[in-house]
Amino acid sequence: MTTRVHDVARAAGRTDALRALVALARDAGWDLGLYDTSGSLLAPTDAGDAPRSLGAAGPSIVRAPVIALGETAGHVAARSRKEGTDWGQALVDRIASVLGDLCRQEAELVDLAREIAGAYEELNLFYDLTTALAGAREPEVVCAAVLERALRVCPSRASRIVLRGERDVLRTTVWRGAEGDVTTVGEPSAASRCVALRASYLLDRATGAADTELDAWEAAAERSLAVVPVRVLSGDDVHVIGALQLRDHLEGDGGCVVPFASGDVKLAQALADQAALLIENSRLAAYERELQLACQIQESLLPAAPPTVEGLDIAAACLPAHNVGGDYFDFLPLGVDEVEVVIADVSGHHLAAALLQTAARATFRAAALRGEGPARTLEIGNHALMDDLGRADHFLTVWIARIDAFGGDIVYEGAGHPATLLFRAATGCIEELESGGLPVGVLHRGGYRDRKAHLEVGDTLLLHTDGLFEARSGDGELFGEERLKAVFGAAAQGSARDVVDAILAAVERHAERTSDDRTLVVLKRT
Repeated sequence: MTTRVHDVARAAGRTDALRALVALARDAGWDLGLYDTSGSLLAPTDAGDAPRSLGAAGPSIVRAPVIALGETAGHVAARSRKEGTDWGQALVDRIASVLGDLCRQEAELVDLAREIAGAYEELNLFYDLTTALAGAREPEVVCAAVLERALRVCPSRASRIVLRGERDVLRTTVWRGAEGDVTTVGEPSAASRCVALRASYLLDRATGAADTELDAWEAAAERSLAVVPVRVLSGDDVHVIGALQLRDHLEGDGGCVVPFASGDVKLAQALADQAALLIENSRLAAYERELQLACQIQESLLPAAPPTVEGLDIAAACLPAHNVGGDYFDFLPLGVDEVEVVIADVSGHHLAAALLQTAARATFRAAALRGEGPARTLEIGNHALMDDLGRADHFLTVWIARIDAFGGDIVYEGAGHPATLLFRAATGCIEELESGGLPVGVLHRGGYRDRKAHLEVGDTLLLHTDGLFEARSGDGELFGEERLKAVFGAAAQGSARDVVDAILAAVERHAERTSDDRTLVVLKRT
């Protein structure tokens, strides 16, 4: 409760309830008076011959305090006009109790009215802010609008909003009423303390010195300083991205400097929270735009369509788990009936994996054009990418094959990649083309060597990443390599596109949620 009870006592003294009590006491032979906390008779009370003050009442009067909300709101006193009346104390005690209840109820009503008015003010404030910032994306625009409204409801000589920047350094985004350089936030400061502790800070120099170190802008406060965190609330998690600061609260037409009240801090915090939400939304929108652009670039680097190679039916697909991923495939036609195919998987997901994947694609393309075979391509790629992968704490698995469609010969090598599956049309059996090289980026010497296999007419190759057989159902069951082989074998009599579609459909039925990139390349000798 914020209402002062002695103010409520005066209000209660003007009610019909009090007048009824006074009349009831008079009929019983008592002159009744209601007095404020200083002992002065409240008027109008129609108190008859009640003393004008308790101090002048004398010993013949009986009295009782009016207690409301744990405080003394006033006093009830009575003096008998009849001889032999001895129940006056019980009367004033009862009346004081009734008046205490009236005072409490009045206080609750006043506080409720203030809360409703405050909530209405906040609602209007936020509606105005949201309307003004519809479509705004720049943090500076958001902060300027928020600071303007903070000063509207809590006038101050100077104000600023500071936000975390690179390396979490606080820098002033917008400010009002300050002279000189205010872009730099000192360290330590009340702002940095507020951000670190995720808590507001108040200073009133009239009641004590600052209990934390202040930077130059904060130390310029003549009397009062309020600092609230600009925070993003997500359930129990609180992420602070900056602080809103108000310096020297102004009151009245004369601009008297006064301390900040709890209500000022509450409104400032509500505005700071709104600013944080709008800023984070704008940042997320910008990040989403960057992801979409990265996705478009990544998609443009994948082959738009399989190459035309006589004697081969080719199909492929790459489905990233998120906007961008670490999987990719590539084709390098070497003639009318020869092609080199690459499939790779960078560890991890999101932008880091996508950036490394782009670098890997360019590296392996350049190495393959040398025409020295898959093993040599992997050696060159491993040497070129080792430092980049090591610094990013990533590695890369690859499978490369050079296929002669005319003669059916395959030269291949893998670097820690899942074995390619070979369906034999003559027997209906599936073989695994194993490889022994280490993933790219693990050791300077990957142990790569060219391996050979042969394709007969009707045979089909399936190159894939681990996102297929590691896909999990709702209860955690893996799609698994055996299920992958079964779907592959059942679809291999069809076209290369039939095989791709059948496998992706089976994996999606098993695990609707995509937790890893899913990439496959199918080549069928025709």
